Amino acid sequence: MAKDNAAVVVFTADTREKILHEGGSGDWVVSAKKADSCKYIVCCRKPNWSNRKEGISARAAFLIGRVAGLRERPDSGNDRDQMRYLIQMGRYRDHHPRLVYHDRRYQRPGLRTINISIEVSLR
Repeated sequence: MAKDNAAVVVFTADTREKILHEGGSGDWVVSAKKADSCKYIVCCRKPNWSNRKEGISARAAFLIGRVAGLRERPDSGNDRDQMRYLIQMGRYRDHHPRLVYHDRRYQRPGLRTINISIEVSLR
């Protein structure tokens, strides 16, 4: 997938503040090559989230940023030798109301790769 319009989409219950404090979203079991080849990370609200105080609708994109790299989580390997990564975020933009994923295949938290064709002005 070409980096110019590729995005990795994560469905997370983590807050905006936690993601920005950690410098990205993690602990994801991903193909490092595939995730690092994406230009953007789109953080969407996990549908049954316990963090309602932010007032973000289920599956809504609440944070979009540029992928700045991957950081392997120490001692995170599983029994299949898959490592967990923090997907580091550089410049970012808050909530994007046009991006809401209603597809029921995205009910579980996880990682998806999509092509996006929106203009994103990042801080």
